[in-house]
Amino acid sequence: EAVRYDSQSFHFPGGQLRVLRFGKATGGVLHQITTETQLYVVEGSAKVGVGGVPTEIFAGDVVNLPSGVLRSRPGKAEDTTVLLYTVRGTAPQPRAALVRGRDVAATALTGEKGGRDGTKVSVKRYAFDGNSIRVARLAGKGRTGSVTPQVDVLIYMLSGRMRITIGDEVKEVSAGDVLREQAGLPTHWDVLEPSSFVATNAPF
Repeated sequence: EAVRYDSQSFHFPGGQLRVLRFGKATGGVLHQITTETQLYVVEGSAKVGVGGVPTEIFAGDVVNLPSGVLRSRPGKAEDTTVLLYTVRGTAPQPRAALVRGRDVAATALTGEKGGRDGTKVSVKRYAFDGNSIRVARLAGKGRTGSVTPQVDVLIYMLSGRMRITIGDEVKEVSAGDVLREQAGLPTHWDVLEPSSFVATNAPF
């Protein structure tokens, strides 16, 4: 019953992000939850504890405080990719929660967080005790408004290619890259092609 999977770990001052890629042909999903505080399913499906209750999860779903063993759904192993964050929240006693992707509507951003020069930005916000996961989609070559985050933000690029300016530093990022928006530094994105990313706060 051995399972082989790919794991990438990224460490930052405010927390950690792990990207786990499981294959149906290499045993499916099997991972013991330890310090992880948030889980986002990029593709595929699995089963994990939510408040001690075994729960099936699917692409686009989020779990706050997952528990137990992350494993394939019985008899339904498939290629699956998950993001596992270990970050602090702001709630003193956060509750475990499942937020289904199908229940979260995308909101078009306007104002300082919206797009400029033809860029359109929409965000799905998965809110739970003390934090949230946001999935942003950006289209149209242009740029976003400049914002200054109050806490660090850890980001995983799902798709596309963009250029991010954080303070005086400029970096080009693409699908599969992980980065940190640093608290207190003005930040904006230049969209080079349609792109999307997953983000969560990482206070420390």
